[in-house]
Amino acid sequence: MKLYVGTYTDSGSKGIYVYDTDKNYGEFDLLQSVEQENPSYIALSPNGRMLYAVTENGDGPSYISSYEINVRGELRFRNMMATSQNGLCHVAVSPDGRWLLAAAYSSGGLSVLKIREDGSIGEEVKVLSFDDGCVENISHIHCSAFIPDGRYVYITDLGRDSIYRYVYNADSIDKPLGDIKIFCMRSGSGPRHIAFGKNGNFMYVITELAATVEVFDITAGELLHLQTHTITKEGGDGGDIVISPDGRLLFASIREKSNCVAVFAIGDNGLLRKVSYVNTNLHPRSILLSPCGAKLLVASMKENNVRTYDISSEKGELYPSTGIIRVLRPVCIIFGTV
Repeated sequence: MKLYVGTYTDSGSKGIYVYDTDKNYGEFDLLQSVEQENPSYIALSPNGRMLYAVTENGDGPSYISSYEINVRGELRFRNMMATSQNGLCHVAVSPDGRWLLAAAYSSGGLSVLKIREDGSIGEEVKVLSFDDGCVENISHIHCSAFIPDGRYVYITDLGRDSIYRYVYNADSIDKPLGDIKIFCMRSGSGPRHIAFGKNGNFMYVITELAATVEVFDITAGELLHLQTHTITKEGGDGGDIVISPDGRLLFASIREKSNCVAVFAIGDNGLLRKVSYVNTNLHPRSILLSPCGAKLLVASMKENNVRTYDISSEKGELYPSTGIIRVLRPVCIIFGTV
């Protein structure tokens, strides 16, 4: 199994790191380091043969790079494409592998780029701007996520406390995102990242400013709000959110004040019940479940490491394991599939 780690490069990190790991995720051997400026978010193509990485440059120009993944899991640079947006912080790949969606926190838009037949990045065909959000504020687009069946794309706007839903037009040449609907979040919540339940009927949104998990029923393509669950009484900034492969557990990280990961049980009705939490190292920005769901990896940006936690199969409790990677400023971690 290969682990890919995206980092901020302002403190000496090279960029993207590739590690070999054993089946217990207790040992990590560095396979490759690839120089790229601030690859703060990375994503795989559906077939696992390409990796895409944003270059996050604050208010400066931002780029997306593509890498081919060989049989050993190593990265080979293919191309880099400029966007018209600033401060890219997230990239999503359409389920059919035809389009890239790049979220821009600083300039507040969403870049839509074509993926070529060979997996490299094509031109930016459209930029979505968001002037009709729920709050009169500057848009800060934080992520986009395709629902499991690929019919819709949901986009979080932290600045305007809004979630946008687009119809995905897979066969469109120049307008892959069609009709839009706008859903208003609680003022000051700051929606950040999205996870979907196993059956695709429920969507979970972690808020950065309110440090909550918001639960929605999306069965009919709408957003029916079901629950607000505070992650921790101590507060902090919401970080990342993932759901176990069996759909029974949800994990949410909090940075700054609390520096922890909370674990929730997911009921058949989609509602959450908190079962445990564990204190982590500083700033758990990115969390990742092993494919079997028995381990949780936590990237602590300000502690300069990625640590493995065992997950109790009965209660979902987290216990620190022996696996740890020392790497500067880790901010995004994903497993390879090739």
